[in-house]
Amino acid sequence: MKEFINYRNVLNIQKTIGFFDILMIEISKMNHKKKRLKEMKSFLLKINKF
Repeated sequence: MKEFINYRNVLNIQKTIGFFDILMIEISKMNHKKKRLKEMKSFLLKINKF
């Protein structure tokens, strides 16, 4: 019975790790988009200066 409980705990841990992985990927995607927006803004400013 103890082994069964441990197995379930491992599954739960794997689920939470997977969830956090997805979360981190989404956050990094968002940060990347923000960076690209900043780059676009600076690019547009450069064009406007010409």
